[in-house]
Amino acid sequence: MTTEIRDLLETRLAVLKDEAGRLERALEALGPARTQPRRAATTARGSSKSPRRYKRKRAPRGERQRQMIEAIQKMPGATPLELADSIGVRSTQGHGLIRSLEGKGKIKKKGQGFEVIG
Repeated sequence: MTTEIRDLLETRLAVLKDEAGRLERALEALGPARTQPRRAATTARGSSKSPRRYKRKRAPRGERQRQMIEAIQKMPGATPLELADSIGVRSTQGHGLIRSLEGKGKIKKKGQGFEVIG
């Protein structure tokens, strides 16, 4: 049994050595290695890893939470998707706002929707 395993390993090693030789010859055919450093990767917009620029002005701190509370007061029982649509944000941001407001104790779940506490 050990002899069979040894033979298999030696055969595999011979194949790998042969492939390594072919790869080395291919590298030599490509010429010397690059001496200049590679340029930074560019994004789809063509800039290289620059800070993200927002097309629209960002809401001031706490503004979205205030808007969410107002939307809940105007539309009691509304779903998170409906609330997010009403304030003009994506559903994922709407869900995050709701979780944050629930954690702060400002709103609570009521049926499918939410209600403002206090």
